[in-house]
Amino acid sequence: MKKLISVLVVMAAGLTACQKDIIDPTKDPDTDRIPSEETTQYSFHEGQTVLGDKIEIPYSIDNLKKALKNLPAETKALIDESEIQPTHYYVRFHPKNEEELAILKNNKPRLMLSEVPLDREIKIGGTSYHDPSLPEDMPTYQYTTIEAEYWKAFSDTLSVEHEVLIEAYMPDYYDDEAITKSSHIPASALDALMAEAYRMTGNEYDTAPITKAKEWHPSGRIRAYDNIVGDFVPIKGVRVRGTHLLKIKETLTDEDGNYQLSGFKNGVNMKVVWESDRWDVRDGNIGQAVYDGPKIKRSQWNLDIRSSVGSRSAAHSAIHRAAYRYYVDNICGLSRPDNSRKEKLAYIHDDIDKGGVNGDYNRQWGMGIWSDIRIAGKNSSGWRQISELFSTTCHELGHATHYTSVKSTYKKSSKQVLESWATFTQYFLTRQEYKELGVEDKLCPQKSIKEGKNYEAADLQYNFQVRYDSDENEEYFTTYTPLFIDLVDDYNQFIYYGRVNPEIHPDDEIKNFPAKEIESIVFSSKSFSDVKTKLLNYATSHPGNAYNINSSSIDDIFSVY
Repeated sequence: MKKLISVLVVMAAGLTACQKDIIDPTKDPDTDRIPSEETTQYSFHEGQTVLGDKIEIPYSIDNLKKALKNLPAETKALIDESEIQPTHYYVRFHPKNEEELAILKNNKPRLMLSEVPLDREIKIGGTSYHDPSLPEDMPTYQYTTIEAEYWKAFSDTLSVEHEVLIEAYMPDYYDDEAITKSSHIPASALDALMAEAYRMTGNEYDTAPITKAKEWHPSGRIRAYDNIVGDFVPIKGVRVRGTHLLKIKETLTDEDGNYQLSGFKNGVNMKVVWESDRWDVRDGNIGQAVYDGPKIKRSQWNLDIRSSVGSRSAAHSAIHRAAYRYYVDNICGLSRPDNSRKEKLAYIHDDIDKGGVNGDYNRQWGMGIWSDIRIAGKNSSGWRQISELFSTTCHELGHATHYTSVKSTYKKSSKQVLESWATFTQYFLTRQEYKELGVEDKLCPQKSIKEGKNYEAADLQYNFQVRYDSDENEEYFTTYTPLFIDLVDDYNQFIYYGRVNPEIHPDDEIKNFPAKEIESIVFSSKSFSDVKTKLLNYATSHPGNAYNINSSSIDDIFSVY
């Protein structure tokens, strides 16, 4: 488990005083209002979703049979009541623990699970929901709509407690081709039946005929504010969901944060679900992190998540960005986490261990209620910046990659090797993220101080090379070392810091050593002694002073580690 000791003198990512977030003055600090014809009453807050009234579902078999009786005789004659049979089931699952929840979330084909009941109005959108009737340390109910044909086989083998809430006839779940295949009812008669069922149940119904030509495709863009960029950045690969009553459709955003859902006919409730097939971001240890959006109709939903102090949604976006970077995006040849199930990344909207822990990795122990990774929103210096949350998540996923790649070696390795490697992934991937965003110079500014000659001081926040020689900080600085950073960077901290304290700052002449080579050495080493031996072997087998790596430069670095 990773524990970062909060040392005020250390200006490193995850250990810095929190700078004031840049606030967009055009946005309300507690709500994001999305301009659209359907969102005049929409509000959002950072916390639990607030539910409204129960919705009567027009698609239930009972309601449709009642609606059939109300139709004119000539229309009723076109509909055989025996055709109104369940095409879908609206189901509630009750997982008792994390293991049962994992069974549902890892199911193939994937279930589109919702913690919010699909037959309840959303009064105020939020970032998570937990049924108040259940204990806080138990997973909440999970709701979904499942095709009848699949449900028959799936339910027979399912070990998680469940109940069918509604048997539904939904031939218009997909498009006109699906309607043709699943129903012998003429389209005009089916439309009349649905319109009457909607009217009876108090739901608004678009009177346009049920045809593919009359569909609309909810679309838009998802972005979040970043404190280093100083602007909104696209959120890649995030799950965007649209629901209309029992209908659920979803997609992932592209490289520019854009999305488009498949066709709907009526108004759609929009949502961001901070989840993928490989990882799951949580609001706390248990609840699924979400962003409940507005109800829209034939309009776009463009979401810009602002970075107000202590924003849960902004934190979720940062954790998702880091996970996307590590699992999907460019990581320059490094290995990716190889967890056999979804990695559970919990955002803790507070500090951990009185602000002394910015994040921790729990080696996939969390088959009870515990998460695999926790990221703290605060430390002893206050609320943490988006870039810090991103950076810490890279650190913890560095542990996850190390552990899942070479589990037996990991368990026998010194804390110095483990934490120095995770610090490297934190440094390396954070720089890669901001390099691709075109602001690496803003992430890592350098100071030139003239004292007879120009001495270049390292950036204080994200390169982890500012070290201090004191009893108070000794454990931290001998464990979370920049050894592996020294191999890849082109900055020799001895030129500036070594003038003051040469005993703890190496004369670092090695640079640009391939990150994949460092990973290979780390993953086969249990101690710094092992690492040094492997580096010396590399220098011997690769003559020519490539990367300035030789026995002398290696000795110089290890003289302080």
